[in-house]
Order: sequence, then C-alpha cells, then structure tokens
Amino acid sequence: MTDAAYALAVWPGLTRMRSAWIMSATLGAFAFPATCQAQTAAPASAACYEIDRIGPLVELSIPGSKLTAVVAPKQGGALVGLSVKRDGMRRELLYRGMDFCPREGWGGKAPILWPATGRNFDEKAPNGLGWSWKGRPLPMPIHGFARDLPWRVVSQAGGGKEATARLELTETASTLAYYPFRFVFTITYRLKGSMLSIEHRIVASSANEGPMPFSIGNHITFRQPLLGAGTMTVTTPARKQILLDRSGKPTGVASQPSLDRFPVAALGREKALPLADYPATPWVRLDDESGLRITLSHHASRRLDGLPVMFNLWGNAEAGFFSPEPWLGRQNALVDGTGLVRLPAGKAFIWVIKIRVED
Repeated sequence: MTDAAYALAVWPGLTRMRSAWIMSATLGAFAFPATCQAQTAAPASAACYEIDRIGPLVELSIPGSKLTAVVAPKQGGALVGLSVKRDGMRRELLYRGMDFCPREGWGGKAPILWPATGRNFDEKAPNGLGWSWKGRPLPMPIHGFARDLPWRVVSQAGGGKEATARLELTETASTLAYYPFRFVFTITYRLKGSMLSIEHRIVASSANEGPMPFSIGNHITFRQPLLGAGTMTVTTPARKQILLDRSGKPTGVASQPSLDRFPVAALGREKALPLADYPATPWVRLDDESGLRITLSHHASRRLDGLPVMFNLWGNAEAGFFSPEPWLGRQNALVDGTGLVRLPAGKAFIWVIKIRVED
C-alpha cells in the first residue's frame, strides 16, 4: 500500500481481537496492546473491539503531518480518535479515544449533537423530556439522535496534502417518530496539515411541511491534561454566560462570564458553562503544560436569532476530561424556540468546526 493511497485507510476486520497489528502507510505499523487501557500512545481497545458492534473504522492521515484522525461511521459517524505524533509515538488526545471497552461514566470521544443540544423539557412528553410539534408531544433524546445511528460512508480520498471522509445520514421510520422531518445530513472530515475540519451540511427535504427546526453541536472531549501530567488552561473571549436552573434549563438570564482564562479544574465536576456573544468567530483554546495547544473555532452559513450558545464548556478534572462542546443552539431550544436554526424546505445549512493542534 503506497503513501499516495493512504493517507486514508479503512480497518474492516478486527473481530474480537486480543492483540493485532494494523498497517498505516504514513506512520508505519503500530500495535493494539493486549489489555484495555485508555489514553495510551496506541489504540487501546483491541480486547473490546468487535466488528459487529463497533463497525469498521476510517483513518485519515497524510505524509508529513503529525495528526491522525479516526472516524467510526457505525458509531454515530463520530470522531473516535485524534492523535499527535510525539517522541516517535502516537499520543491520543481524545478522552477514551480509540477505547471501546464498556465503562461507567462519560464515554468521551466526539459525538455529534443533532437535532438537539442538551435536554428539552416538555411536560406533555414522556418523562417530561421531549418537545411538541403541531400540538403533538414527541420524545427527544438528550443531544438528539444522530449520535446513536449508523452513518453511511459516501466517499473517501487520500494522498497529496489532505485526506477526507464523507458520511451521510437520512431520516428513517424511527427518526420520524422523534422528528417529523426528512433530511440529508452529510459530514465531511478533512485533515490538512495541523488542522482537522468537520463540515456539517444539512439539506431539508422539499417535502417537509414548514421550516425544519434544530440545534447542532459536537461533544468533543479531550484528555485533561492532554499528555498525562501537569495542568491544562482554557481561554475563550465570550462576553455572555447563559444561566441555567438546577434542571439544566436556561433561566432567560445572561451574565458576564467571570472567567476568560482558567484551569479546567475551575469548572467543577460536570457542570455546564454555556457561553455566548463572541466578538467575532467563536473560539476556545486549550494550553497544556506539555506544550501542546489546541484551538477550536466554528462558523455557519447563517446567523441565529437571539443569543445562541457557541461553546458549552463541561468537564471533570478529577476524572481526567474536558469538553469545550462547540454548539450552535441552546438547552431546551426545541421547546422555547431560542437558539434554533429554522431551515426552510429544500434549503441547505452548513456548519464547520476547525480543530488546530500546535506543538
């Protein structure tokens, strides 16, 4: 297999492994360890990888780049690995990245949040969680349903200066029970140099009755600290914090954030910090004592009315993770109508996240 081909590789056959070798054209061979230990320099879950459960993985890498990204189409189309080559080793940056062993607590990686960000509270819906459409109460899982469905691989390309993978999700009979709209949702992962970009393109079917409402986000979660020692600080220039009540519902009040550069530990344990009103392109920067710096930014093809959340910071320093959660939405948006994209039938919406890793 040549460098021109591969830059991008698909891993199709890792059924119930205990240890195995996978060939990567640009990084050489690397081994899965025989035991399941998260956050090592190599992929960590051969002991738990089952092709029927996890599905094939798509790897993006390019000659000369220190970054490698891995996507799991069957696992909600999510980014499941983002590693940097350092000291001759792959160092995984995502929390539980490439670790597929069942565990208690937050699963990490980078789930796609759509058509909801956070919970929606409707007293008429089952268990009080959901929303209503045309007077009909409907269930809606926390963060929507896109992260729980298998996505179809549309195309893959590698060689040269970039590697891409394009995935697609469309409505099903099951999704129509949650969300009575037809759509084509395409995600393109693109690795180029020190940056991974994730383009979300949503097309509302011309058969839809009225505009299609949604919020969108990504629960990307990094190790904290990134390389296993020291502290990590967060910097972001948000001018507003959306205040939440004890249930996690916006109160309708926004305050001035008290933090603009702070250690992850200052967030507390798994308490959301929804941030809004950025002076320009919204961004968050993570600075690790190891010298690694990660900057996330995002932009969309249309502006939202009101005061949408642009980053929903969340983490647990004691447990070793931090999620900047780039969002274009709000908690409870499908119920209160604030922080929604309303996409007319037959129209398209594009949202792009950029993740730059500097060493």
